Amino acid sequence: MISESRDPADMLAAIRAGAVGYLTKDQRPTRLAQAVAGVVHGEAAVSRAMAAYLIDDVRESARGEAVVPRVHREPLTPRQLEILRLIAAGHTTAEIASGLYLSPETVRWHVKAILRKLNARTRAEAAAALREVS
Repeated sequence: MISESRDPADMLAAIRAGAVGYLTKDQRPTRLAQAVAGVVHGEAAVSRAMAAYLIDDVRESARGEAVVPRVHREPLTPRQLEILRLIAAGHTTAEIASGLYLSPETVRWHVKAILRKLNARTRAEAAAALREVS
């Protein structure tokens, strides 16, 4: 992910939502090219500062604490809320796609956005948060 934000919470949310890296837009073009090439070869693309936040988050999570409060940053769209309700009801991606006349890839895209917006790591965490967002 390439962003203007230097907020560790934004970086952690992006990583939790599936990003393989997080760089700010002020990177030199050569650095961006190196990062993309690295990602293609299985490397993560994060600055040293962001790597430090990731390490702190992992350490704190191991102790059962959170470095960054897990707050809702953006409201869910009506479609995302509909998909979240179906997830909470136990439906699979394929079932949701079929029932809503969407492609499975579109459903996966919505699920990633839901996880990011709720700062959830898993579909189960997002489903548990349903009471808070509806």
